[in-house]
Amino acid sequence: VKEERNYDVVAVGMAPAREEVEQGRPFVGVSGQILRKHLFQLGIEEYYVCNVLLCPITNDRLVTQAIRCCRNVVEEVRDKKPKLTIALGDLPLHTLAPDIKYTIKECEGRIIPSLVGPLLPLTHPAFYWRNPDQIFDFTECMRSGIRFLSGDYTQAEDPTLEVVTKDNYQRVLNELDRHEDLAVDLETTGFHAYGWDPAEIMEMGLAADSKHAYIVPRDLIPEFKQLLEEKRTRWWNAQFDCAFLRQIGIYPNPHFDGMLAHYSIDERPYSHGLKRVSQIYLGTEDWEKDIDRYLTNKKTSSYADIPTSVRYEYLSKDVTRTYQLCDVLDKLKNTRVFDKLLMPACRMFIGIQEKGQRVDPVKMMDMDRILEREMHQVEKTIYEETGSWINPSSPKQVSELIYNKLGLPVDPFFGFSTSKAYLMTYRDSHPIINMILDYRELSKLKGGYIGQFAKFVDKNFRIHPYIKLMGSVTGRLASADPSIMNVRSLKDFRRIFIPSEGSIFGYYDVKQNELRWYCVYSRDEELSAILRNGGDPHNEVAIAAYGKDKAKELRGLAKAVVFGRIYQRGDASIERQVGREVLGRVLEAVDGIAPNIGNYYKDIMRKVRSQGYLESYFGRKRRFSLITYDNKHKVERQAVNFPIQSAGSDLMLLCMLRLWEIKDELGIFPFWPVHDSITLEIPDVGTLYKVKKELETYSLEIVNGVMPFVWEEDWGYNWALDKEPPKGRKVEIDIDELERSM
Repeated sequence: VKEERNYDVVAVGMAPAREEVEQGRPFVGVSGQILRKHLFQLGIEEYYVCNVLLCPITNDRLVTQAIRCCRNVVEEVRDKKPKLTIALGDLPLHTLAPDIKYTIKECEGRIIPSLVGPLLPLTHPAFYWRNPDQIFDFTECMRSGIRFLSGDYTQAEDPTLEVVTKDNYQRVLNELDRHEDLAVDLETTGFHAYGWDPAEIMEMGLAADSKHAYIVPRDLIPEFKQLLEEKRTRWWNAQFDCAFLRQIGIYPNPHFDGMLAHYSIDERPYSHGLKRVSQIYLGTEDWEKDIDRYLTNKKTSSYADIPTSVRYEYLSKDVTRTYQLCDVLDKLKNTRVFDKLLMPACRMFIGIQEKGQRVDPVKMMDMDRILEREMHQVEKTIYEETGSWINPSSPKQVSELIYNKLGLPVDPFFGFSTSKAYLMTYRDSHPIINMILDYRELSKLKGGYIGQFAKFVDKNFRIHPYIKLMGSVTGRLASADPSIMNVRSLKDFRRIFIPSEGSIFGYYDVKQNELRWYCVYSRDEELSAILRNGGDPHNEVAIAAYGKDKAKELRGLAKAVVFGRIYQRGDASIERQVGREVLGRVLEAVDGIAPNIGNYYKDIMRKVRSQGYLESYFGRKRRFSLITYDNKHKVERQAVNFPIQSAGSDLMLLCMLRLWEIKDELGIFPFWPVHDSITLEIPDVGTLYKVKKELETYSLEIVNGVMPFVWEEDWGYNWALDKEPPKGRKVEIDIDELERSM
């Protein structure tokens, strides 16, 4: 009997899986669970599901014949008279919309026309069961359908454009001055605004609405200086564009960065491209899809090779869609994180990047030898700690060391992984882990180091690293062009970095940052009291486990056990690291000073399972929307790490912002936080203690007096904190040799 019922939503899959065949119903397996859960969470309780094919197909060449043999899925969907149809995968997409020339990834999240009416293409849920870290893509694209059904869906139109000339620029200025907000975007010859041979601006796009763009050629951009510096401006990656504008003497004060707004609702570091976000929220296709026909050589081609008229068209869409997306994302953003952390930090790092960090060109030219020495020292230290010589670049040897000797737990999904992402999770479990990570960074730098590093040095011998605010899911910062955040313990390498004339470096390191944050969350009173009274919990554990005579020597091992317990390493893993004879004593000592560890873990996992996300002390969210058998241990590990590591990194960022706020008052200039430390230029040693007092006072205010944060201070004439002043000699450097090395 034919069912006459209509549905607002029909979801069409590809072919039935084994469970569907056995039960005679579509979407009853894990893919169906994902689909139904999302529909329910988005408020859709009445829907119809079906597949293009009625039987499993194991041979792709038979799909066309199978479609002909099956009932007509187009007619089946039409019979339901849906307001919206969801195509789950390439097969239903091209069956229901045969004229579409895109893959599912190229059009997912857009509402497109089809044989059955409005169609929402989505990647099949089975993909996310295998790749649960990407499930937010499914959620975000599904929300496009909700906006469509509620009448809130936005479909961007192609803008008009006007090229600014010497004859019309004053009229354009007057027109734009009538508006409070402007979107700004640049086309440049390359990616680096600073360096020995920096890229340049080709043209600038401006928009005061979503329908019309003004294209300003390079020679006329200075005429817009006052406008750019006085208006509220919108950007997509303001740090990039503002670096180029500052190079020509224009200093905008970015009001809204759409890329950072999107990051505030999607914490992954890789999913914030303008084209991708515009596809989902504005229904646009990739307007630069044909760009490869102009950029024929990936190594040497640049945007300058694209015909001017084509570039102008691209830029007009970039800037108008930036304007439009900023309106959309302003309503969706995590306001607390965006307003208090991301945008202030964006403005700060634009200023820090412009000044840059001075380097010693003589030492820079000697870096290959210095790096070789550093690598040998790391190898030697690992040998002294473990009794084994290993090559830290060898996955096999590292795996043998960290799993069999150090006792790291084996990841049930990735096995004996030695990837950077996995090792970073356990960087506090043993000092050897940090040594391995340092060695890998050194090895990467050593390959053609001078050429890699020197191209980022400008002709004043300064580097201008780009600080990535979207460097991780926790909020931990990263750096690029060049990377300077992975060299914490490499003293010879750090000697290359020197302060400006008349200044010294001040260095501040917060003691037991993550342990203090554990106390803020867990309210473990015994451990909190030790920290408040200036005690050393790791030393107390070492004394209990090994006795006073060996406590100092084995404090690092005790520290690894403390963090191992907090981050839920198993007893067997800890036993392999410390030995069976002391296992009981060391665990008893840790549990004695931190009895709430178990409750902390239970509370974290309860929140993960009940709400699908965690929220840090400062409002960042970490989403765990899909937990599978394969990723559940990974989720547990990430979940217990996130609140502590995220808050610890944001404490550093907030303290940086405080120092930036008072830099002129104290005569200082902060550069960047590296893990649990901050480096800045200070005028003299006396200022060192003023800054320390400010950091400790402000840190205590941030947590409403719950936990003091103790900062250790140091200073030096370079980043290695050497106390011997540089010799008063003129630096001689062969410029031709330096240029050849690039």
